[in-house]
Amino acid sequence: MSEKTAAPETEQAEAQDTESLLFGSIPMDEEMTEEEEKALVSGEKSGTSRFARGCLEVGAVLLVLAAVFMVLETKAHLCFCYTWPPHVLSLSCIAGSMLSLMTGLFALGRNTFAMMVMILSGWTVLLVLATIYLDEPEGIEKPIPGTDRSVSLTLVSTPISSNLYIDEPVIHGFLSRHWKLPVHDRNLPLSDLVDLQEQGSGEVYLVFDTKVWAVYDPVKATWNDVLHHPNEVDLTVPTEATEVHKSFTVK
Repeated sequence: MSEKTAAPETEQAEAQDTESLLFGSIPMDEEMTEEEEKALVSGEKSGTSRFARGCLEVGAVLLVLAAVFMVLETKAHLCFCYTWPPHVLSLSCIAGSMLSLMTGLFALGRNTFAMMVMILSGWTVLLVLATIYLDEPEGIEKPIPGTDRSVSLTLVSTPISSNLYIDEPVIHGFLSRHWKLPVHDRNLPLSDLVDLQEQGSGEVYLVFDTKVWAVYDPVKATWNDVLHHPNEVDLTVPTEATEVHKSFTVK
């Protein structure tokens, strides 16, 4: 009888040793104390707070980058990734910023502010798609007469306005000197609308639909629209018929 009684006790002891190896020395039936529960909740809140703060910081950095890219394009005439459609880099930074801000606000439990950001970003994307990318931008590349440089010309037509973007590559495919010209829309290929004509002074006229819209200064390597050009520019490009008529009148 003693041997039969000792066998179950030995098996029970081995089972307890195995359980202690698997689950450690903490008793399974012991409840968590109030201090331990508070420490666990505090640790979870601290981790959530760090995650939310990181999301908000990333959102702020992306928003600043979007503003920097826009200022460089409009004021410094420098454009990154100019082969992409206009403003894609800035809009991508804004979209990433909105996503990071929403994630951070939801993590902090600020659901109302997060929903406001979500609605604002959604309508912003719809507005941009409806106004800028309704028609696919048309682009061509032309050499600048009298120089060894070339420019990339992109026409973006929207229901609100039409703009001609001039990009002179600095680092091909990545960085360019960038100018924007408001023009009127025409249902013709861009190659039939735009022409670059060298003048006797060395300047190059950008002719859009038989009218001069911008002048290139080869010395400063800059483009100026005719409204901001320091010298007076004849906006009308004479045609052959006009030239013959003028010469006949003079005779």
